[in-house]
Amino acid sequence: MMARMNTETFERALAAAARLTCCAALLGAGGSCRGGHSDAPDDVSEHSVKPPPAVVVESSAADPNNAEQLAAYRTSRLDACAAMIDQEFAPSDMKRGENPELADCCALVGEAQQVYWEDRRKREEGIKGGLDEPVPGYAEGWMMRGYHCCQINAWDGPECTPWGPPTPPSLERGHEQRSPRASVLDLRVAASEQARLRFGPAGLRASPALARRARATWLGRMINEHGSAEVFEGLAAQFDALERSEGFRLDARARGRLQGFAAEERRHGALCGAVVEGLGGRARAPAKADESFPAHPDARTPIEAALRNVLSIACVAETVAVALIGAERLTMPEGPLRGLLTEIYADECGHANWGWRVLPDLLARGSAEDPQLRARLGVYLRRAFAELEHHELAHLPVRATSCAGVGEPSTGEAALGLCEGSEARRLFYATVERVILPALEHHGLPARAAWRERALA
Repeated sequence: MMARMNTETFERALAAAARLTCCAALLGAGGSCRGGHSDAPDDVSEHSVKPPPAVVVESSAADPNNAEQLAAYRTSRLDACAAMIDQEFAPSDMKRGENPELADCCALVGEAQQVYWEDRRKREEGIKGGLDEPVPGYAEGWMMRGYHCCQINAWDGPECTPWGPPTPPSLERGHEQRSPRASVLDLRVAASEQARLRFGPAGLRASPALARRARATWLGRMINEHGSAEVFEGLAAQFDALERSEGFRLDARARGRLQGFAAEERRHGALCGAVVEGLGGRARAPAKADESFPAHPDARTPIEAALRNVLSIACVAETVAVALIGAERLTMPEGPLRGLLTEIYADECGHANWGWRVLPDLLARGSAEDPQLRARLGVYLRRAFAELEHHELAHLPVRATSCAGVGEPSTGEAALGLCEGSEARRLFYATVERVILPALEHHGLPARAAWRERALA
């Protein structure tokens, strides 16, 4: 998993993503989609990484502008919540009570635990800041009762499922929804065949709790990966139309690769489904919501419209996917599941690299006809970044604890491809700020300003 990801893994994942931008010098010359080691700089500014959300307590009992009152109230609330959890989940009676306040207490103490573990990680890495002691509820049996809090608050659902580029947003309306379709994604035949080939008749072994979490996680990935095939089909159709209308033709290799991306994403869906089947589940779920591929009629030229989608899909979303999957792969022990993950990873590297390779030609052609093209793309990037952040955070929930063990690393979790949302979020923000923004600026796009102003979108 990515809980308490060590610095080497973090930097290697970033360096591999940077290599794909064709600006590898930004983070050092090393890095490889095949997992090669790289020497990346260690001058990471702490403010460039977003921390997990802090616990917020709202009550008339404390002045929101008085830090001492807030701290005292927070401590008293945590004490009371820890006592309630102890009472409800006494070892002699493990039945869950129907108590709405209990769920709130589980969330409050759980969030405080997340703050504690994040601060402890900072101390271990020599970063200033951090709590000195665990929050109330930890020492007195939180690990046992935390499991029940996980059940109450659905913390044992899917964790890291942002794979597969989402449909690019339109500048004005975000995603364009089609009429809802009642469809089911059923990959059981292909997935079960892959599961037998890769994991054998015994499948993958895991405890019931870990298996449940892993099935939910890989099922979410299956939906996103398979659904993203339509995104690449839309992009391929857009480039076909671009050739007819503007005479802009990709070289034969780039054209062939683009046409194969949709098939790769559908295969990824089957591979993710194979993990679900290997864990005793079924590779069947509601299909991804149907969203229209944006034609961007407000763009001044067809090339500008194509550039928006290339930036959103390949240069941004797929570069983030490379970093996230790469870090997961680096922490996963050798075995058939890592082999499966490596296949997906290699394809995602190809998708991102394709975008960065076609970007200069598109920009040169478009800018020759329209000197203001890059400035307008900066406006679009606000929307693209805002939608990307929303997508990533929605699929990288910050779970207060690992349901298998409060914040501590778990070999079982790493072996099954589970990750900690807070660490994945940290890597997401670092990938944007240390890889994507410098690479886009290298091509003359006002990316840093667009990232700062994404809230305006």
